[in-house]
Amino acid sequence: MKSSPQAAPTSTTPPGPVLPSVKDLAIDVSPEDVVTATYKSGENLTAGITKDVARYETSLILKYALAKYPNLSAVNVHAKADLIDVYGNTNLREVATLTYSRASLDRINWGSFNTKNMWNEPIANAADIAPAFLY
Repeated sequence: MKSSPQAAPTSTTPPGPVLPSVKDLAIDVSPEDVVTATYKSGENLTAGITKDVARYETSLILKYALAKYPNLSAVNVHAKADLIDVYGNTNLREVATLTYSRASLDRINWGSFNTKNMWNEPIANAADIAPAFLY
């Protein structure tokens, strides 16, 4: 008599947050529960799409940080990108340095939030954005 295959055991522990698929993402957490994330945003079809995607990637990082580090007090984000100078040379540069307080992050309705506003104040409590990445 053949025995039926046994079902795989099920886990009652829900999976943790999934690290976003963002290029060269590095995350550090200070003893004061400040999360610092650095990543490289990729080039896209147009300058506008490149800017949109960089802001969307920041939103993914922030949602991950909120889920992974429930006691975080702030998040610092450093976005980098390859920029081409007037001579045609490509250099990896920081294009945005952003700070988000916990209070600001808690106010975001992620279901209807327009990520084009991700780098704007007052969403970002401090924002230093390279001219090539401004709207």
